[in-house]
Amino acid sequence: MQKNLLFTTVLFWCWYCSAQNGISSVKTKDSAILICWVECEASFPGGTGPMKRFLAKEYTIPDSLENTGIKISGTIIAAFTIEKDGTLSEFEIEKSLISVLDKEWLRVLKLMPTWRPAMERGKPVKTRYKLPVTIDIQED
Repeated sequence: MQKNLLFTTVLFWCWYCSAQNGISSVKTKDSAILICWVECEASFPGGTGPMKRFLAKEYTIPDSLENTGIKISGTIIAAFTIEKDGTLSEFEIEKSLISVLDKEWLRVLKLMPTWRPAMERGKPVKTRYKLPVTIDIQED
């Protein structure tokens, strides 16, 4: 079975709110303020290249999908919060493909190291990110 994972992390999105004057905020589940448009975005240690390598190394197609003859193609989008200290929290799937693949994507995202937090006016701020992965599983 041929497996291709296309990490579209170059196109990962910060969740931009409708902003006036370039800055906007929304309340989160715990009533904390979340900044959506920032001067300096949060980043994975080392940047996009190391993040792509980390994700590609850690993500595996679950054994339950091996040799099934099922063709699976699509994108999973997960969202998570980057706290002021760079830790990651509040993981959720925003666009699902198949439950077992969604769970694997969340598992891998939860393994990521502490990020460099977003900055606004010289101070770290809590932000929300969406990170997609494109899956293409085809029988040879």
